[in-house]
Amino acid sequence: MKYRTVLVLGLAAASVQAQMFLPPGEKPEDFRNEKWIPEFQRPEKQALRKALEEFQREKMEDLERRRAEREREKAERQRRVNEQYRREKLMEEVGSIPFESLVWRDDTGKVAPLDMPPFYAALNQNPLVDPETLESAWLVLEDRISRLKLLVVQHPEVIRMVESGELSRVSIADIDALQRAQAMLKRISLPDSPGEELQRRGVLDDRQVFMNGLIVKDYMYAVRRDLAEEGLSNFEQAQKLVEPMLRTQAEEGLYAYELMLLSAANRLDEIGDRMTLDDGLRRLFQEAGARLASTVDRQERLRIMSSLVRAMDLPQIRTFLQLAASG
Repeated sequence: MKYRTVLVLGLAAASVQAQMFLPPGEKPEDFRNEKWIPEFQRPEKQALRKALEEFQREKMEDLERRRAEREREKAERQRRVNEQYRREKLMEEVGSIPFESLVWRDDTGKVAPLDMPPFYAALNQNPLVDPETLESAWLVLEDRISRLKLLVVQHPEVIRMVESGELSRVSIADIDALQRAQAMLKRISLPDSPGEELQRRGVLDDRQVFMNGLIVKDYMYAVRRDLAEEGLSNFEQAQKLVEPMLRTQAEEGLYAYELMLLSAANRLDEIGDRMTLDDGLRRLFQEAGARLASTVDRQERLRIMSSLVRAMDLPQIRTFLQLAASG
């Protein structure tokens, strides 16, 4: 009886205590009817664990990325050291060998322009390149020119940019314009230099390519000296170099384009007949043909053909280049 009384009193006390912490009219839920979830499986705990795992993953990726960047920088520093050592050794071996310069001056005393890219012309003057090697090298260069002509045909917009004089209007202070021009000219350029391809194909060795570079450097130094003028500020001097610099970056592609112009000049009537020309453009074709018939000068013939191309719209330039490349 004593124990029963204690039990009843305990249950009553618990009921009163529960009612003190609940709003009126609500009853405590029976916890035995709820599914018990371990703490580590609760949604908020799982979300926290997932966030921590994501943080750790990103941290490890960042560490790996930084480690890879350090390794690349280290490899690049070592490559530069090796390249500097290689060039110094080559200079010791071939730097004192005399060569015939590409520089010759016209009646005004200015350096006369070359009929081909300086690297191509230097091969003919390279004292380390024998006639047999020179012949093999030109076969590779002719293959490059064929590939460059295809790029020119595929990108008439680059030719329109060049012929419109846009390169001469690019300011050295306008980084965006410089980068746009470089990106356009890259479309008519091959991924590697002629020297790199000739070495890769086993036609030239290190010494021969290095000597070729010395001949080109000698010529380019003279050209830059010609461009320098007394009385100009450093900015003005740098601005004068913008267009030559840009053209140098695509000199092989522009050379291929010049060859296409000279080929088209020899059969201008045929090309004109195969194009759809309005009366104005047809008259320009006829005038260009008459002027071409009166001169054999390479530079003058190029000027005549360039003037004709400037009169065409983009679709006409595309058709013209296709017909010029097919000859």
